[in-house]
Amino acid sequence: MAAISLLKTSFPLLHTLDMDVIFSDDTDASKLMSCFNVAPRLHTLEYFGPFKCLLKLPLEQLHTIQCLEVLISDFDEFVSVLKRLSRTASDCRVHLEIDGDAAAIDGLPITTTATCNMSGRLLFWISNPNGADGGGTVLARLMSRLTLPFIEILQFAAGGRHHLVTRWPHVEFSALSDRSSFSGHLLSLKLAAILITESELVQTLSGLSSLQALTISDHRITIEGKGQESVLVTDSLLRRLAWSHDSTCLVPHLSVLKCHTLLKFDDSVHRDFVLSRLESGRGPEGPFEVDLRWYPGHYRELDSEVVAEFAEREAQGELYFSLSESTLFSQAERQP
Repeated sequence: MAAISLLKTSFPLLHTLDMDVIFSDDTDASKLMSCFNVAPRLHTLEYFGPFKCLLKLPLEQLHTIQCLEVLISDFDEFVSVLKRLSRTASDCRVHLEIDGDAAAIDGLPITTTATCNMSGRLLFWISNPNGADGGGTVLARLMSRLTLPFIEILQFAAGGRHHLVTRWPHVEFSALSDRSSFSGHLLSLKLAAILITESELVQTLSGLSSLQALTISDHRITIEGKGQESVLVTDSLLRRLAWSHDSTCLVPHLSVLKCHTLLKFDDSVHRDFVLSRLESGRGPEGPFEVDLRWYPGHYRELDSEVVAEFAEREAQGELYFSLSESTLFSQAERQP
């Protein structure tokens, strides 16, 4: 604490703060956190420590914040943190640590609600270090307590050494979307290692008319010790995502599609989807971007004629197409 006090005269110049703290008592915590009330230029924070202490920092002035290891017991304080972020906040990354099973999580009291006014990116990364299967429950409870009236980029990703995927809390997200009016301002949605059905995805996208970028993923999941595949990137989904001139068009302004995929779709159907998005009047100017990431052990050659046509469209500046290996699960221990 003495060293911090000596540095306090420099705090008015402080822009970035990386804190990893453990306190022996609340008095030490209050003394330390009060030092940063004289840091008017502080705009970037990475924090690991007690959340009741984080609430003592000048959160309203932050542009970027990363919260490491948010436990279920921290939820009320964490929601209070989100409530204090201002419209100028452009990037908030949150690591949710699942430290109990779904039944235990559902029984914990999480009472705080909040309107978070940040307008940039909000990323929730869910990890299951002990193989706990509570990610979907955690997201459901969190979504039911938030309103995000200005958010433009919303990302959900899951990981952990057990490679568990997180089930999509469809009902809770739909309510969040309606409550926050996502149709008018949400530009990008990422669902990586999030287990969502095609029907749920279509329903979700039908309420996101401003969406420009979408990331989705197939899965190889383990249920009762047996490996199973859950395929989301299908022929039927690609047909639903094809652009059309009428009001039935799903996400009419889509300009970027990224897929972590088992490559189970028909190449001609995929081609038709891509070409539909290159039609005149389809929405955003510039090339349409398709990024396919195949899972290890599931690579296959794409149809040569389709690849040749994509190459021609790329040469004309209409399309950006990439095909590479997915690292979604091989990097599951690290935050995206």
